[in-house]
Amino acid sequence: MAGAIGAFGGVLVNLAFHRSFLETGNGQAAYVAFLGYYALCLALTWACYLHRSAHRLPDV
Repeated sequence: MAGAIGAFGGVLVNLAFHRSFLETGNGQAAYVAFLGYYALCLALTWACYLHRSAHRLPDV
């Protein structure tokens, strides 16, 4: 199952570049989309795992 999900991720990257080249003639749109997705993942990781909140146990 994990291999299938990983392979699907690789296919999505190729599809994004293909679409970007068809629409704009270069890969810049795909790069911008990837950067936006990575920024969203970073913000979600910070909010869920790294953010200090009042509900956390001390020293955890």
